[in-house]
Amino acid sequence: MPDHRLLIIIASLGPWTASGAFADLFDPAAVDVGAMKLVPVITMEQTYDDNFYRQSGNASEFHIQTLGWQLDGDIQNGPHEYRAQYHGKAGFIDSSSNDNYVDHVARLQGHWHPLTRHQFELQGGYEELHDRRGTEYFQGQQAQLIDEPARYRRESALARYIYGADQAPGQLQFELNATNKTYLNFRDLTAASDQLMVEGTTTFLWRIAGSLRGLLEAAYGDVNYQNDPASVDGIEDRLDSQTSEYLTGLTWDITGQTRGTVKVGYGTKDFADEDRKDYSGNRWSGEIEWWPRSYSRFSLLTGHRAEETTSTGDFVDTYDWRVDWRHEWSNRVQSSLGVLYRDEIYEADSSGREDDTTQYRAAIDYVMRRWLAIGIFYSHEKRESNIAEYTFSRAVAGLTLQVGL
Repeated sequence: MPDHRLLIIIASLGPWTASGAFADLFDPAAVDVGAMKLVPVITMEQTYDDNFYRQSGNASEFHIQTLGWQLDGDIQNGPHEYRAQYHGKAGFIDSSSNDNYVDHVARLQGHWHPLTRHQFELQGGYEELHDRRGTEYFQGQQAQLIDEPARYRRESALARYIYGADQAPGQLQFELNATNKTYLNFRDLTAASDQLMVEGTTTFLWRIAGSLRGLLEAAYGDVNYQNDPASVDGIEDRLDSQTSEYLTGLTWDITGQTRGTVKVGYGTKDFADEDRKDYSGNRWSGEIEWWPRSYSRFSLLTGHRAEETTSTGDFVDTYDWRVDWRHEWSNRVQSSLGVLYRDEIYEADSSGREDDTTQYRAAIDYVMRRWLAIGIFYSHEKRESNIAEYTFSRAVAGLTLQVGL
């Protein structure tokens, strides 16, 4: 039961959309396509970014227009469920058309529940995405090495089996997932970043009282970089590694009041390259939601993990804390406030790089009709690094419009 959703949520503070207890505010209608319920949504956004490339000096200010489209389809067949999703997004940057982009995400999911004690799930995904100049492998002055976004494709697959009824005293979960990422342009600079990641996880849950359950989890992973650098004088320089995590924790779900999962434990990262130092240390993750009122929700997300490096060093030792508050002021108006703090330590970096990032965000959404919503948002991000070129400050403000049926 690895925290893929937690990592995705923490990774960015993108525009908030209706979810969870607030999903009924923007509630577009579905179209019947055979047995499938298909929900189409169009999203338009106008944004101002005062430091588009995240530079420490000579910031570039741009206005950005984005157009997003999504099709979400569901088929319910008794206890079985099937889902298909296609999301696309096109971005148009004023005065810098080289930075325009078009992203695509497609996913298929099937969930089978043939018997009370047995559940099966399969997922598959295909994505064509981009890294903006000034991010990922092209941070700081490295942004000047390319003249457009770095584009990549990513294929993913996941299989999950659950033994034990949801209300049983105990439950076993087995999961296997794989992700293959391949860059499509600037191959002289990006080929070494192509990677295949495979991870298997086993989780045992036992009921303590009511909805409160304890958990034990073990995860083993393999990270394989597809194009290792050429050997120099017979000496290899590889980032391939094997990872493991051993965690224990609690999970709970008290309807309308609180839910969450907290895990703590120990992790290792063993490199194939003998010149790189193996790592071991503590790990944790947490996702907690609390509803003091039915129309108000607080959430806390936190984690400590080892991430693949996008700069120098062997890997990035990352600590995250994020707090959000969402409040529904009426059946048409909701607001969101959030703060994120991240500490990134680039282990074995010759310069001892360490980045501290703080981001604040506020948004207000107004649902004019069940199928029509508008919003306004503002965020401020500041990263302080002991390497001057990676320090920057950035403010983003924008308007959004969502249209459904």
